[in-house]
Amino acid sequence: MALAAHHIRLALRQGQDLLLLFADLDNMKIINDRQGHEAGDTALQSAAAALRDTFRESDVIGRLGGDEFAMLVAGGPPKDDDDKIRQRLTAGLKTDQRPGISLAASIGIAHLRAGERLDLDELLKRADGLMYAEKQRRKTRQD
Repeated sequence: MALAAHHIRLALRQGQDLLLLFADLDNMKIINDRQGHEAGDTALQSAAAALRDTFRESDVIGRLGGDEFAMLVAGGPPKDDDDKIRQRLTAGLKTDQRPGISLAASIGIAHLRAGERLDLDELLKRADGLMYAEKQRRKTRQD
């Protein structure tokens, strides 16, 4: 969190755009309930490996707790690339599958544009709200 906050202050000072992605792994309760917590731990490790492979070393990746991850990306792409980012992350999750484990994530992408004044907490809330809205849209489509 301290490193992410530092990156935000630095980006604001340099007039640089940022992205904050908030990802919530789908079906973790099902994995834990049906296959046990060891399978759940394996799923989390698989997701972390996929995130490391998807993002750059200079990006900040962190597990916020449970099945939630956040990624802070400096010099983020334009907003119209959000779907491409989601596809890339989803593809990354699928490449590190383990037997019996199917990983997917609901993802919220918050943009911090140069000149905008938000701190890390505000940016996380924005991304979390967008993630929750995506999760609800996906549930509605499945029903």
